[in-house]
Amino acid sequence: MPGTELGKRGYELVVSLIEFFEQERDAGGPFLSLNNVQERVAVALKISISTVNRASQKVNDESIPSTSQLKRKLPRPVTNIDNFAKVAIRNTIYRMYENSKL
Repeated sequence: MPGTELGKRGYELVVSLIEFFEQERDAGGPFLSLNNVQERVAVALKISISTVNRASQKVNDESIPSTSQLKRKLPRPVTNIDNFAKVAIRNTIYRMYENSKL
C-alpha cells in the first residue's frame, strides 16, 4: 500500500529481503528451490519457518469465513393475507390440480 509507514522491524525485514535477493543474484540463481516458498521466506527474512507457518495460517484463516459468519437467509412466511388473496390462491391451486399440473 502506498503511503504505509513501516516501523523499525518493517525496515529490517525489507533490508533482509534486499540482501537475500542480491546474494541470489550474485550467486547466479536461487539458493533454495523455488517450490519451497515458506522455507525461502524464512531464510530471506531471517525468521523461523514456524513463524512463517503461523503467519500463513492466519492469512488463510481470515480469507475463509467461518460458518458462524455465513448466515442463510430464509424467506419469511407470509402471514398477513386477506381473504380475497386466500381465495385466489386456493382457486389457482385447484385449477392446477384439475389440469394435472400439480
